[in-house]
Amino acid sequence: MKPHLPKLALLFIGLLATGAMMSAQTAGFVKKNSGGVTAGASFSRLTIDQMPVGATIKSKSGFLVGAFADCALHRNWSLVPELRYIQKGGRYETSMQRVKIKLDYVEAPVNAVFKIDMGDGGKALLFGGVYLACNVNARAEIGGRNEDIDDTNSLDYGLNLGTGYQYGRFCLKLQYSKGLANISEDPGLTVKNNACISVSAGCSF
Repeated sequence: MKPHLPKLALLFIGLLATGAMMSAQTAGFVKKNSGGVTAGASFSRLTIDQMPVGATIKSKSGFLVGAFADCALHRNWSLVPELRYIQKGGRYETSMQRVKIKLDYVEAPVNAVFKIDMGDGGKALLFGGVYLACNVNARAEIGGRNEDIDDTNSLDYGLNLGTGYQYGRFCLKLQYSKGLANISEDPGLTVKNNACISVSAGCSF
C-alpha cells in the first residue's frame, strides 16, 4: 500500500507549483499566497454491495491533520491543494455482531475556492474539487477483535464540495467528499467510501 505515497507527494508538489505559476501569471490584483496547517474531525460511512441481511449501516468518526497552500488566482478565486492524514471507514451492525472498518489515508484534496467579502473583515468560502488518496492502514474490528484487511485497494479518489468562513489568518471549513473508486481488491465485492463529512480549522502563516 505504501509505494504510492511518493507518487502522492510528487502530485502535491506538482499541484502546488502549478498553482503558484498560475497565480504569478495573473495580473491586476495584489497576490496574497499563503500556506498553513489544518486539523479537525471526520465522519464517514461505506457502501458495501454485499451486506449481511438486516445489517444497519452507520458512520464512523475519526480525525484529520495536514497542511495546505492557498494560491490566489484572482480577487475572489484561489486554488487550494492540501496534503493531510485522515481517518475514514464505516460501521455496520447485525443482530449477531458489530463491525467497524478503519481506513486511514494520506489524502491530497485540490479545491477551487470562491471567496465572498462579508464586510466585517471576514470572507465566506464556497469550494469544490477532487481528491486522490493512498491507504496506509486498513483494519476491521469485529466483536472487539482487530484484524488486518489484506484485500484493500491502496488508491481512492473522489469529489469534494464545501463551505467555510475565513477571518484573517484563521478559517473554519465544512467539507463533503464522495468516493468514486472501488477500494476492494476482491473481484466479487464493491466497496466505496460513500460519504465523508469533515469539519476542520486552519491557520495560515
